[in-house]
Amino acid sequence: MRVKFQSQLAVVKPQVDGDSDTIVDTSNYKPLNVGDKTTLTKDDNGVYHFSAFKDVVNGEPGYLQVENGCPSVEDMCIGFTQTNWNEGPTLEPTPVLYFNSVDNGSLLEAQFTPVLRAYVTTQYRETQIIRGEIDTPVIWEADIPGLDTNTTWVLARDEATGWYKITRA
Repeated sequence: MRVKFQSQLAVVKPQVDGDSDTIVDTSNYKPLNVGDKTTLTKDDNGVYHFSAFKDVVNGEPGYLQVENGCPSVEDMCIGFTQTNWNEGPTLEPTPVLYFNSVDNGSLLEAQFTPVLRAYVTTQYRETQIIRGEIDTPVIWEADIPGLDTNTTWVLARDEATGWYKITRA
């Protein structure tokens, strides 16, 4: 999986396959900046909406905030918008932080701490929801704002030790 990070975050209403516990699609999303607050609603036709851009308000500094204005509990995600640097944003963000069963009227708050961590494990599949701590040691981590705009890394296995390492390409 390839994810391009940029400072534009988004709140996502995911579609989850309960049998495989994976996010299969996004039904709607809203680009947000840290410090913004939006509301998720559901219209009479069952279609989800986030606040219109003009209705996004200032929230708590340092946090993304989403109010569940739907009549029932809802799942939500925070994600990164994907960008083709030559063409601009694509249609759907990549969900990275999953919140299940957010109560009606509740305010979801997420403080964004941009640290990228790498793990080597066979416990998970791409798009699978990780519901707890990863039971594998971190093999590498970096502060995202400290990375160059374009950064490429190489994952390699040391044949002598069996350990994996990540190095800059």
